[in-house]
Amino acid sequence: MPRRPVFLALLLLILSMPVRAGATEPTNPADPRITPVVRAVEKISPAVVNIRTLQEIRDNPFEIFGLHRFFAAPTMPQRREVRSLGTGVLIDPVGYVLTNAHVILGGNQVLVALADGTEIEAEVIGADQRRDLAVLRLPDNRKYPAVPLGDSRDVRIGETVIAIGNPFGLSHTVTTGVLSAVGRVVQAEGNSFENFLQTDAAINPGNSGGPLANVLGQVIGINTAIDGRAQGIGFAIPINDARRVLDDLIRYGQVQEPWVGFQVQELDLTLAQAFGAEEKGLLVTFVSKASPAAHAGLQIEDVLLDFDGHPMRSYGDFRARMKNLTVNDKVQLTILRDRQLMRLSLTTTALPSSEVEELLWKRIGIRTVSNDEKLRRRYKLVPEIGAVIAEVARRSIAGQIGLQPGDVIVRVDSRKTADQEGFLEALRNSLNHETLLLAVVRGRYQYLVTIPLE
Repeated sequence: MPRRPVFLALLLLILSMPVRAGATEPTNPADPRITPVVRAVEKISPAVVNIRTLQEIRDNPFEIFGLHRFFAAPTMPQRREVRSLGTGVLIDPVGYVLTNAHVILGGNQVLVALADGTEIEAEVIGADQRRDLAVLRLPDNRKYPAVPLGDSRDVRIGETVIAIGNPFGLSHTVTTGVLSAVGRVVQAEGNSFENFLQTDAAINPGNSGGPLANVLGQVIGINTAIDGRAQGIGFAIPINDARRVLDDLIRYGQVQEPWVGFQVQELDLTLAQAFGAEEKGLLVTFVSKASPAAHAGLQIEDVLLDFDGHPMRSYGDFRARMKNLTVNDKVQLTILRDRQLMRLSLTTTALPSSEVEELLWKRIGIRTVSNDEKLRRRYKLVPEIGAVIAEVARRSIAGQIGLQPGDVIVRVDSRKTADQEGFLEALRNSLNHETLLLAVVRGRYQYLVTIPLE
């Protein structure tokens, strides 16, 4: 063969060889292309992972418009596989991955793809739907690249921020923008979130759970929501808010929900005048015995004006403050009693099991017991785990949905329930959600049921 055709063939072969776009060769500091953003991306990218969840659902073809009506339909369950995509970030060399709860909730299998393309099955260590955060654990057979967590209090409006994620399945996509605002209140995934960071960096489906970073390569937020009403607006959970619950998620698998032990209602103008409340507050309607509120001296018919420095103008204000509390937080309350201003100090505690059972009956309308051999014979139960529904209140939410004695609850949100104690523990940490997701077994089939808690 002549030399020229051989040379051309070799040249074409070399030119056709793939080039890795994400390759990080040693950079030349003098190269004008090496901007602070480029340096930050090179620092963060190895710790960003793609998350793929698989969920097998048995559902009823007669039930199309709502899971809560499945009990009244003919039982002809079918299987289907649901896939979802998201992003996560390695926060520890031992293999802890921080992501959004909605990315992994309901998944039977969670697969994580590292920056080098290796796909690994991950274990869900803990998830908190109310804060939309979850922690995964990868096998500890290697040391993983981890990214440093920054300080979301040390941010500046207008500073450059970087989002890295898996939008529409496009791995390790980098977008940049500025930090547009802080302290935003956002409605997303059926919940209300406050204190979000806002950015104009492009955040699309699949970015959820990925890092929002500054040009120093520090994670300042976890991308979590998109405002569908406008393009170019994205939101992230401040990393300091995530730090507050990381220890609970890793240690207990869930966030220990705080208990204050009192309930409130909004004041209309007539009530406000009756109680001498010039500025609108919230009327205390119930104080539980031996609760943190009772120990602090709070009483029924007190008017709550301020909750730890935040004015109470609506029930939404109260819920927003409750969502940011953790166990053992000290809270300052400003109240009006007999037209006199008073200040009380309250320390939150974990919600006791007795209170959980009472709330379960009052708010949902069921009483449950542990699954034992006697119940399995009585109801011909298939699973040997879970909490068995023993009683359903008439005209309750549970009764309207169709729950009945003998149904077995095997999961609350993302947490499996091995027995009655496990069910109450999982429920304790979900009672502040807007909705509750239960996996219920009846006969040989498992169904998902959503219960509104508002």
